[in-house]
Amino acid sequence: MWLRSLMALVLMLVLVQPAHARPPAGEVIEAQGEVVRVERGGSEPITVGTNVFVGDRIKTGDQSRAIVRLRDGSQLQIGNRSELEIQRFRVQTSERESIFSLISGKVRAVVAKFQGNDRWEVRTPTLVAGVRGTDFVAVSDKNVGMIFTDEGNVAAGSPPAKETSMALGPNGYPLAPPADYSSEVHSTAGKMTESTTGHPPIAATDIADDPLLAAAHKALRASTDPTIPADWKALERLPAMLARWNLNYAHLLMERSVWRDAETTIACAMALDPDAEVQGEGWLLRGGIHARGTRDLTKAEQAYRHILTEFPQTQALEPGLFNLGMLYQDQGRTDEARGVFNDYLTRFPSGPHAKSVRFFLGQ
Repeated sequence: MWLRSLMALVLMLVLVQPAHARPPAGEVIEAQGEVVRVERGGSEPITVGTNVFVGDRIKTGDQSRAIVRLRDGSQLQIGNRSELEIQRFRVQTSERESIFSLISGKVRAVVAKFQGNDRWEVRTPTLVAGVRGTDFVAVSDKNVGMIFTDEGNVAAGSPPAKETSMALGPNGYPLAPPADYSSEVHSTAGKMTESTTGHPPIAATDIADDPLLAAAHKALRASTDPTIPADWKALERLPAMLARWNLNYAHLLMERSVWRDAETTIACAMALDPDAEVQGEGWLLRGGIHARGTRDLTKAEQAYRHILTEFPQTQALEPGLFNLGMLYQDQGRTDEARGVFNDYLTRFPSGPHAKSVRFFLGQ
């Protein structure tokens, strides 16, 4: 009897021991500005030398950065306005499993090489990055996930599109959805990929090919490295910069008839920047994809009409009106086409398509 009671007592002590009695996942080696460990009901400051554990959620303020050195030698460089959770961390002689959830913001991961069975992931709500011996920056902003690869190879996948709820992690916070690599994209050094809700990652593209993308990458590197002076005001413009790059890239992809990636980049742009001009141009491009790519003329019509009703003050109105008229003309909907073309001439008598419109109207 006494032996059974002793065993029960030992088991109880094991079960109720605090989580921090486990080995730490790593240690904070740099903390700049406001860096806290978020807990249910509150938070506590993190300073250099603080140990971090599985289940910890680290959050940085507006002008704040932190570096966590993990037990395997990897580093997590957390940028400003970021929130990252250590979901799993287990390192053995021949096996490593590390999963981090980037709820929002940006993190640079410098992943130590490992010989053996290796699973090392950074997850955002829309993009999952599986890596090995890699240096990359992950971004999670306004439901858009991005990966900028500086070294090595990142396999980017998406959470299952049908999954809307998340399981709970060890601290009661939601876990990122399980990875789905069925539409896997590989991003190698000097390339980036991205995705947003309901869209697979785009094919990796060269960062240096576009000045906007290169500038965004440089700003992201600075935001995650406390040793580099950061232009905080410039970082506030980063979502708008990335949205503009996405729209520019969507035009290029449509010229190449790469419709799926074009749809993804448009969706990313519209998620990143609520500006009316961005939204109007996004709907204009969506109309073009459905008119020329998917040949879903109903959706094309809806996209162009959405500009007329929701974004009539934007630069998308003029081409949107013309494209809608041409859509009706091509379908033999002559009366509707004439109505739209007359509306066009009323609004834009000297517009870039006015001559073509007058030709169609027989003027």
